[in-house]
Amino acid sequence: MNPMKVFLLLAVLVGMSAAIKCKVGIGGGAVDIHCASNFGKCLTIDTLGLGIKTYSCGTGCGALPHCSSCNYDLCNSAAGFGLGMNHLLIICLLQSVIFLIVQ
Repeated sequence: MNPMKVFLLLAVLVGMSAAIKCKVGIGGGAVDIHCASNFGKCLTIDTLGLGIKTYSCGTGCGALPHCSSCNYDLCNSAAGFGLGMNHLLIICLLQSVIFLIVQ
């Protein structure tokens, strides 16, 4: 097995696990994006308590009112896969790397 292939596969795996994916935007116009590595949480802010939701990446809510935060992919979205799916994906990728190394 080529050591460069193993290194690249491990680099991709580490990169995938380091970045969080969040919904970002306002209301129905929000889109799913990969956040910068220094933002480890997805935020949902109910603007002025009026029911208008704003979604973003961040480090936490701090003293921001009507704010909730979470720390796994698409957790600020009703359509997110959740934490279990992320672990399943990582296990599958690790098994693929092991398979390539053994051959």
